[in-house]
Amino acid sequence: MKTIRLKIVTPDGVFKDAEVSAVYLNTAKGYTEILPRHMEFVTPIKEGKLETVIAEGREHYRVGDGLLYVEKSLITVLVEKISLNNNEKSE
Repeated sequence: MKTIRLKIVTPDGVFKDAEVSAVYLNTAKGYTEILPRHMEFVTPIKEGKLETVIAEGREHYRVGDGLLYVEKSLITVLVEKISLNNNEKSE
């Protein structure tokens, strides 16, 4: 399975730095899926859920407003706040 590095950063510092195979989150353009080798772009993030797909399964988070930067080999999520929400079911 192909992966891409994900870095989630809050005002307190780096919250997560890991390899993922997919990221799902709510952006200014709607609910967005980011996969390895996605085209590069920058967009605002809207408050809501963020889901990551890792080798061990899925992780669910609640995030505040922020920015999403997608580069060739790195997804950077800059958010005001984040909390783990693994009680949520995948869609």
